[in-house]
Amino acid sequence: MLLIYINKVVILLFVFTMNLIFSNSNIGYALSVIDSECDSNSQSSIYIDLNNEDVIAGFQFVLYDSPDILSYIDVITTDRTSNFIVAAAEGEAGVTIIGFSLLGSTIDPGQGSIVEIVFDVNLVEFETIVNLGINGSVLSDQDSNSIDHIINNGFITVTNENLIIPDIPNNINALGYQNSILLNWDLVWQAEKYQVWQIIGSQQVLYDEATNNSYIIESLDDSTEYCYSMSASNSIGQSDLSTPICTTTLSDYLGNPIIYFEDTEVALGYPFQIPLYLNNYYNDISAIQIRITDSPDLLTLNDIQPTNRLDGFELHFNEQIDGSILILIFSLSGETITTGLDPILLFEYSNESINEDTIFLNLSESIFSDNNGNYIEHSVLNSLVLLKEEANLDATPLTLSLSQNYPNPFNASTVINFNIIPMNDVELLIYDINGRLIKKLLDKYITSYNSEGFNVLWDGTDENGAYVPSGIYIYNLNTSLGQLNNMMLLIK
Repeated sequence: MLLIYINKVVILLFVFTMNLIFSNSNIGYALSVIDSECDSNSQSSIYIDLNNEDVIAGFQFVLYDSPDILSYIDVITTDRTSNFIVAAAEGEAGVTIIGFSLLGSTIDPGQGSIVEIVFDVNLVEFETIVNLGINGSVLSDQDSNSIDHIINNGFITVTNENLIIPDIPNNINALGYQNSILLNWDLVWQAEKYQVWQIIGSQQVLYDEATNNSYIIESLDDSTEYCYSMSASNSIGQSDLSTPICTTTLSDYLGNPIIYFEDTEVALGYPFQIPLYLNNYYNDISAIQIRITDSPDLLTLNDIQPTNRLDGFELHFNEQIDGSILILIFSLSGETITTGLDPILLFEYSNESINEDTIFLNLSESIFSDNNGNYIEHSVLNSLVLLKEEANLDATPLTLSLSQNYPNPFNASTVINFNIIPMNDVELLIYDINGRLIKKLLDKYITSYNSEGFNVLWDGTDENGAYVPSGIYIYNLNTSLGQLNNMMLLIK
């Protein structure tokens, strides 16, 4: 019995081995991208391979690249398709390629390249892996029947230009807050890290390093001037230090409430928005009445929108005979305006002026009161609106945008840039390809406009601080103006 059992096992192993051998010898049908490498800022070719066990009379497919840094130039036949006509066109989905013969020629059974696709390769800072994929592929026989086949995607490794020592960071800004300072600067080509140097007396001391172009320094003293310089570095070396920049942190005591507009510059004939700020750190305000006048009367008020600081409040406003705007803010449920420095209202104006001018925004007849109806001492600050033919339109254009993260693909961290008009709630969320929430990167109320947008760093970790695996991730910008989405690729 034991001998019979052993013989059966031997027979089964033999059958399994023969099936495996014959299965592997049956190449079937497959379209494959041949992996390759090239230099940045150059011209390169990508080859598409075909395995076919019978003749092929025609083919069609779409080749796409991610990230999109390849620009199509030409498609060329190979020895296997020398009697074919091949053509290609680049569109939003990628490069569509077709091949056929007017003379009845076919691609003989076998394996090898069927087309060479020539691309211009964009300039990249660092070595970049470009994923190459095939969509919508069709193989047909001599009777125009479609042939089932498999797809093998690939990649091309783009080698960056020779690394050089980065330049000195430019356009450094320093904003002082209570106990903290925000530094931001322009991204530097081929910079892997940025160094923050604190100037203490006559010395420049390395404070910390950053991987993106912004940094917050916390736990500082109030009403104190601090000075910093920046440098940029990579594996080759480090730049010289930038010119020092100084700013002063805010005072801990902010006194009586202050209500004010900031001076702004707008273009002739364009609509614009301007926030009304309320600084009330030590007073709970239950009601506000104020009159606003533009002099000369060149502005048309389109709307006034409350911010989230006025949640639970009633807002009423109307234009008076003299052209001024009377505004009344109150709560029927006893709410008080939360303490803070942010705006409470967003004014939407338009102007039809054809000449440059200076408009005074005057705040008058202001009344602040608490829950018991008691008057609250406060200050008002008037402001200027400068109508310019060529204005600095960094002042609040009506936009919502979400840029492609950079770098992409990435293997350590990446920066997501977005922009939005002020006075809007913003969430920036990371999801995996299955729609599971990975991390909430940002949840805040935007009160100012930045012409360069807002940069948010993702270091590839989830809510628990654990690093996520390689793959495609979706970042979602969720705002009160709508939602925008984009995809990124993490490669480890």
